[in-house]
Amino acid sequence: IAYEKAGIIKKNVPVITSASQEEALEVIRKVCDENHSFLIETKDTRYDKISEKLSGYSFKTLILGKEYENVSISMIGEHQIENAICALTALNVLEEIDDLELSDERTLYGMETAQQKGRFEILSKEPYIILDGAHNPDGAKMLNQTVKAHFKDKKILMVTGILQDKDVDSIIEYFKDITEDFIVTEPDNPRKMPAEKLAGLIDTTEYYSNYRDAVKHALEKKNNYDLIIFSGSLYLIGGIRKELIRG
Repeated sequence: IAYEKAGIIKKNVPVITSASQEEALEVIRKVCDENHSFLIETKDTRYDKISEKLSGYSFKTLILGKEYENVSISMIGEHQIENAICALTALNVLEEIDDLELSDERTLYGMETAQQKGRFEILSKEPYIILDGAHNPDGAKMLNQTVKAHFKDKKILMVTGILQDKDVDSIIEYFKDITEDFIVTEPDNPRKMPAEKLAGLIDTTEYYSNYRDAVKHALEKKNNYDLIIFSGSLYLIGGIRKELIRG
C-alpha cells in the first residue's frame, strides 16, 4: 500500500508524511531517494493538547521553527491532531518554496472548519449516533482509542459490516474491546463478508444481510444505549449515512 501511495512522489519535489510504521516509512524513503525528493517526517513533531472535547480538539506546536499557539480542529481523535500537523507542515513548506501567501488567520480558520464525513462523524445526540469508516486495523485502533477517551463506562451498541479481504480478525479485536453489543450486517459490495459468518466471529446472534434492516433494529434499541456506532466498511458507512439522514 505504501508503495502504491508513493507513486504520487515527483522528482525533486518535497514530500511530507505523517506515516509512523517503519515498514511504510522505509518504502517512502526509498522512493524519495530515487526521485531526489526531500522528505520531512512529522511523526515526531511534539505538541501539547489544550483541550479535548467531542466538539473538537485544540493544541499548540512548533513546526519548522514557527509557533502555533492555539490550533483548533473539529475532527475528533488524537490521530486527527497528527494529520493537522502534517497539513500545517505542508503549508509551511509551500510558503518556503512556492511563494505561497496564506495568512495565519485563514490557515487556522481552515483547520477549525475542515470536516470529513464518515470519520467519527456525530449525526445526533441523546443517544449519540456516530459514523466511523474504520475499515482496517489502524482505523479500528483509532476508533477504539477515541471512543474510550470520550465514552468511558458508557453503554455502547455497534453496528458493523466488513469486507472479507480485510484483516477481519484484527479489526474485530479492536471492536470487541469497545463493546459486547453488536448488530452485524453487510456492505453493498461483492467483496463483503456474509453477515452470518461475521456474526459467528464476533459471537452475536443478531445479524441482517440488508443494512437497512440493521439500521432499523439499531434505532429501535436507541433508548437502551448512550452511544450507537456504525462502523466498518466505507461502502457500508456510505449507505447507512444516506439512510440515517433520509431518516
